[in-house]
Amino acid sequence: MRKIKVIKFDGKELTVKELNVKEISVLVDGMDDEETCSVLDLLMDNGVSTAAVCVATGLSRDDLEKGDFSPSELSPLYEEVAAINPSYTSMLKKMETLTETLGRSLAALPAS
Repeated sequence: MRKIKVIKFDGKELTVKELNVKEISVLVDGMDDEETCSVLDLLMDNGVSTAAVCVATGLSRDDLEKGDFSPSELSPLYEEVAAINPSYTSMLKKMETLTETLGRSLAALPAS
């Protein structure tokens, strides 16, 4: 059964849901799309992307970017999405490690 949690955000109740495999697949497929990159992805350091927060909560990117929120107000929201999606956050860490390892390997290749 999919995990869900109701939290308070911006004075309202908000349902945070566990991402399913299809949603995660779509998020991964969109990772190299410049359109999906948000200033919040650089600002927030909670282990999940803004796109994932939007899918998990039903909020839009505009809701988050154009709302009058400080980083300290948004951080708990990102933390809740990360907490209810440990498989997704673990996958992102593995992808980051793999990318770093591959980058080091490529840097060690002799120049042609």
